[in-house]
Amino acid sequence: MSPTIPNSPRSAGQSCRQIELVPSRRAAALAAAWLVAMSAAVLGGVALPLPARITLCVCMLVSGATGIRSGFLFRDRRALRAISWNADGPLVVHRVCDGIALPAELAQGSFRIGQLGLFLWLSTREGRHGLFIDAGRHDSHELRRLCRRLSRRPRRALTSGRPTS
Repeated sequence: MSPTIPNSPRSAGQSCRQIELVPSRRAAALAAAWLVAMSAAVLGGVALPLPARITLCVCMLVSGATGIRSGFLFRDRRALRAISWNADGPLVVHRVCDGIALPAELAQGSFRIGQLGLFLWLSTREGRHGLFIDAGRHDSHELRRLCRRLSRRPRRALTSGRPTS
């Protein structure tokens, strides 16, 4: 290992972390199976005329397939390629289509699925992005660092909704 240079600035690797998002085919298959089960439940258990049930199922399947493509397989124009962060600043997401970096904020509805991974909703100026981070497909050190960073995010104070006087 080479010696460090005295009075040199700290490397960016110490202050900036990044996770390259890896597609998860098993999670995408699980989400697709859930969509098929939901469609079967609607077709067999909802008291609507058959054309309305079929229309409802087609809408669910199309929107679900779009979400799976962008949030699990990262192959859509709205899909994300990476999440980066540093100790003080906001999260930054990088788009697949052009690599542009956008500041992001963790939105409501994000959750951890035990040891399997994280499902995150990230808000950017372009809207909300849903994405699944499969714990089995990512570096465990960086995933733990991201979890620590997300747990330190500032929490908004609960208010009654009335302005203070």
